[in-house]
Amino acid sequence: MNRFPASLPPDIVFDILSYIDQRDCVECLRVCRTWYSEIPLYATDLWKRIAISPESWKRTNTCLIRCLGPHVTGVSIRSMNIGSVLSKLKENNCDITQLEIVNRIAPLSQRIQDGSKFLSTIHPFNDVLRRLCITDHFTDLSVPEVLRRFPSLTHLTLLFNHRLHGHLSGPMKVNPGPGNSSHNLVYLHLDAVLHFDDRIIPPLSHCAKLKVLILSNDGIDTVRTPTNLNTIFQLCPRLSHLAWNDYHLPDIDVDPLVKGEWNTVLARTPKSSDGQDGAIRELLFRGDISGVATMSSILAKSSNELERLELAFKAISETPEGNILSHLNFPRLKTLVLESLKMEAREWITFLSGCKDMESLALTMSKEDIHMDTMCEIIGSLQQLRSVKLDRIAEPRSIHREDIWNNITVLSRSRLQNLELNGLSLMDSGLLDLCDIPTLKELSLSIMPDISHISHEGLLTFAGKLKARRSRLATLKLSFFVNLDDTVLERFAQLENLSLLVVICSFQITNAGVKTFVTSPCNTGMKKMDTRHCSSISRPGLWTADMY
Repeated sequence: MNRFPASLPPDIVFDILSYIDQRDCVECLRVCRTWYSEIPLYATDLWKRIAISPESWKRTNTCLIRCLGPHVTGVSIRSMNIGSVLSKLKENNCDITQLEIVNRIAPLSQRIQDGSKFLSTIHPFNDVLRRLCITDHFTDLSVPEVLRRFPSLTHLTLLFNHRLHGHLSGPMKVNPGPGNSSHNLVYLHLDAVLHFDDRIIPPLSHCAKLKVLILSNDGIDTVRTPTNLNTIFQLCPRLSHLAWNDYHLPDIDVDPLVKGEWNTVLARTPKSSDGQDGAIRELLFRGDISGVATMSSILAKSSNELERLELAFKAISETPEGNILSHLNFPRLKTLVLESLKMEAREWITFLSGCKDMESLALTMSKEDIHMDTMCEIIGSLQQLRSVKLDRIAEPRSIHREDIWNNITVLSRSRLQNLELNGLSLMDSGLLDLCDIPTLKELSLSIMPDISHISHEGLLTFAGKLKARRSRLATLKLSFFVNLDDTVLERFAQLENLSLLVVICSFQITNAGVKTFVTSPCNTGMKKMDTRHCSSISRPGLWTADMY
């Protein structure tokens, strides 16, 4: 054992060690002095990025330090005294280019610390640090000072602990000192709770090369207007991706060192030739509708580049504002999310018909915008669409029989895989038409029971037609289907591809019907059923065959 690794060719040793993780490597170092001395020389690729927490630092301190060296380029430090950790990394010649700091344990009495003192602890790496991510932090930091101290930064994330938000509203004094009038930053993620004029504009005025800006606010009510949006684009003429809202950012696999960031965006931002400078490819905005007309010039310049657009306003305007979109053509648009943006029927038709390559569509509309049958015809004509979500805002008393969706059959021409329809006015015939979408894998229906008439027989026929078509449907969600009972559940249980059934507000299903469904065979593993607000069963929540 002591002859390993010297007794083998280096390439074989490298290959063997490629199958272990950092924890296994630490255990190997504890075997004997030879392994402690030599294995780190062959495991440099394994230690390029490390995560340090109080538990891991205390338990593996000696062995971890033995594995440090110039090959360590990325570090994540959580809930620790970062000064002592970074000093140790510097002593071992670590070349830190990516640093994540998460500080969750600072006492309340220390939440407003000296920001300059905190930044001084990171200063030893100021010449090589490229990506800095500070989250859940208790120190009031000045973004301009961060940029001045770290001239090599290209990516910066700075998010404060929510208990500090009340102290971040005013301007902040910046320590005097020389700095770059134009910084190399291409990615910036800040708390939108920061005062726009005093805390956001100053750093942006030094970031002419910025391509990605995320201002997330965790639900804090801040003034977000298209007028301010226009100011951002004037300061950062190369900006191509902007998220300014209280959305959850896209759920995608991200590097542990850049959690909360767009991994897909990070891959593109360093390329100065990636698209036209200042032409927006991804824009997410939630805020006040006042000043929305100022967005016209931004969208017009980006019309040939825009791939993702999400606009959500706090209230539907009394006057149509959709003309900012209707006269533009977005040939590369892949994802569209519009909420509370009022458009007339002809404007919807003109706008959506020009988005031939759209893959994902989510709309929140009022009854007056466009009849759903017309919307179905548009959706059926967009051959690249894979995901559709339609929410209809209307009071039940304002909906009449002529508002029933009668033309769902045109969706059979589409290649939809995910379809979600909320505020649905539907008859049995419309429900059966949904069976004719051959590629559908996920279906969510929320009907308005006061106007929709989905009979018990209609539900049975729906389940039978899905079975006859050998439907690929894997997930089905039904809300407010009052005629859904155990007999219907038995029919759904015969769908071998259906693995998850979600039922909301149904008062006829019983525990016996749930058991019948979850214990039936499924081609993709185990059937599951999620029940909510169903008073006729013993408990809400997820049901599986393991319970029986």
